[in-house]
Amino acid sequence: MAEGQHLARGAGTDDRLWIAEQRDAPLRPVSLETTEREERIVVRDGTALSALIIEPVLPGDSPPQPCVVVTNGYSGLDFWLRPDLRALAGYGYPVVLARLRGVPPSEGQGGLYERYGEDGYDIVEWAAAQPFCNGRVGMIGASLLGISQWMAARERPPHLEAVVPDDAPADTYRYLWHLGGMTPGPGRRQRAEVPGVESEYGLAASHPWSGDFWRPRSILREDFEAIARSGLPVLTSTGWDSYLVDSGTRAFTYLRGAGAGSRARLIVGPWRHAAAFGRGQGLGYETAPGDTVRPYKGFDVQLLWLDRWLRGAPNGIDAEPPVQIFVQGPDQWRYEQDWPLPDEQRIRLYLSAVTSGTADSRNDGTLSPAPAAEPGDATYSFDPARSRNAAAVTVPTLILVADGLPSLKPDSLPAGCRIEHGRLLMDKSGYEAEAVTWTSPVLMQPAEITGYPRLVLWASVSRPDADFVAELTDIGFGDDGSWTSTQITRGYLRASAQFSRTGPTAIAPAEVRRYEIEFQPTSYVVQARHRIRFTVQGAALDPAIGVSWQGPGLAEHPFTVTVYAGPEHDSYGELPVIGSVPRLWQPGR
Repeated sequence: MAEGQHLARGAGTDDRLWIAEQRDAPLRPVSLETTEREERIVVRDGTALSALIIEPVLPGDSPPQPCVVVTNGYSGLDFWLRPDLRALAGYGYPVVLARLRGVPPSEGQGGLYERYGEDGYDIVEWAAAQPFCNGRVGMIGASLLGISQWMAARERPPHLEAVVPDDAPADTYRYLWHLGGMTPGPGRRQRAEVPGVESEYGLAASHPWSGDFWRPRSILREDFEAIARSGLPVLTSTGWDSYLVDSGTRAFTYLRGAGAGSRARLIVGPWRHAAAFGRGQGLGYETAPGDTVRPYKGFDVQLLWLDRWLRGAPNGIDAEPPVQIFVQGPDQWRYEQDWPLPDEQRIRLYLSAVTSGTADSRNDGTLSPAPAAEPGDATYSFDPARSRNAAAVTVPTLILVADGLPSLKPDSLPAGCRIEHGRLLMDKSGYEAEAVTWTSPVLMQPAEITGYPRLVLWASVSRPDADFVAELTDIGFGDDGSWTSTQITRGYLRASAQFSRTGPTAIAPAEVRRYEIEFQPTSYVVQARHRIRFTVQGAALDPAIGVSWQGPGLAEHPFTVTVYAGPEHDSYGELPVIGSVPRLWQPGR
C-alpha cells in the first residue's frame, strides 16, 4: 500500500462514530514562565528521594494550584522528560519529578518495582502539603513511570485525584515479563544494561511462575476494581503494536466493569511502545504518536483530563465516548462506547487438513466455517541449538521486530520490510516454512477484526513442556501477484501454563490436550479478495535482522508439537468481527 493510501472500512461499519479530522482542543489560554529547583523528599522508612520541582511563575495574588507528580525509576531520563513537564508547568501545574529509590541522587536500592506503591503514596502526600499545591494531585508518565502510577493508585493516597498511565503494564508478570508463561525475551534481558533498573531482569527471570513474589509487583483485576470503586479517574493509552497492549486494554475493561463510568478513558493508536500523551519524538520514528491522535492531540487530551478532574473544568472530556481506537486499513480514528466492543460477533473458523495452496509451510492447511469432516494433524518442531543460525528462521512476530529500533529508518530497513503509520511491516510468507498454517478462503467483502482473537488447539507435545507462538496474518498480494502474509496480531503460550500459573504441570508425551492461545488485541480490516491465516511455531526469532525484541524468549529444550483437527478434535480460530460477517468464496460451492 502506498504511503497515505487508505483502504476500505469493514463491511457494515460506515455508521459508527468515525472521527473525521484533528481540531483544536478546548483548553484554557495559559502560557507561563517556569522555574526549577531541587528538593529532598523523605519517605516513611527514612530514605531520602531527590525531586525536581518545576513551578509556573504566577501573578502575585494567585492561589496555590493543583500539582502533578511524576515518579521516575530510570537514571538519566530527566533530559527527555523536562520539555513536556515544562510545558505542563507553563500551563499552570506545578510539577514534582521524583526519582525513585536507587536512581541517583536518590538514596536506597532499586530492584523490581521496590516499594513503588509506598513511595508513590508518600510523594503524592508530600506534594499535596507544599505551598505551591492546593492539595489536589494528579500523576502522569509512560511505561515504567506508569507502572509506578498504578502501584501508587493501589495504595490510594488521599490527595491523589487523577492518574494518566501512558502505555504502562499493570499485571507485570503476565503481560510484561512472562507472556503466556514463556521466558523473558532479549528486550527484557537488556534491562540489565539500563541505568536504574539493572536488577530487574535477574529478579524477574528467577521467578518464572506467578505467586507471592509477583503479587505486590502486579496490579490485578481486584486492584482495578478497588481503584474504580474509589472514584479515581484514569486516562490510559496503548498501541496495537505495543507489547503492553493487552495489559492496557484489560485495565480499562476491569475499571469500567467495576463502575468507573466516565472516570475511565482508553486511547489505542497505530504505534508500538511509546508515550502517546507526550509531545516529543516517538522512540525511533520521526513523529510523536500523540500528534497523530484525533480529534485532539494526545498531549492536549492529557491536559483536558487534568483540567476536568483537578480543576473541575467543564470541558466535556468526560462526556465523550470513553474509547478511541485507530482502525488499521482505513487508517481512521473512531469513538466507541466500551471495550471490548459490545456488538462484536465471535466467528469460528475450524482447522482442516485440506490444502489451501497459498502457504509454503509444513502443512498448508485450511480454515473453514464448519468443522472438518476428516481427521488430520500437523506437526512443528523447535530446537534451540538450530535457532541460533540464520538457516533455521522461526517466526518473527511484528512486535518483537518493531520494538527496540531507535535507529531504524525507512531507508535502512531489511529487505521485505516497510514502515506505514509508524508500524514496521514485513512479508511473513518467507518465515513460514517451519511453521504450521491454516488459511481461509478468499473474503468476498472487507472484514473488521476488532478485539481479542483466540486460537483453540487440540495438541500433543513431545516432552513435559513446549511453547506455542502464534500469529494472525492478512494474506494479500505482492507486486508480482504472489501471496504475501502481513501480521495482524500475535499470541503466546507455554503449554504447562495453560493448566497453572503458579507452577509447572507435567504433560505426558503424546497426551492430547486442549490449549487456548489468547491473542493480543487489534483493530484491523482485512480487505476483500484477501485471506486470513493462523500460524503456529515454537519460537519468535529472526537471526537475519539482528535486533533485540520485546516478548518471549527461546525454550531451553527441543520439542515437537502435533496439532489435531477433525470430528474428534475441533481445533479452531476465533475472530471478533465488527459489522457484517464476511462471506467466504469457496470453489465448488
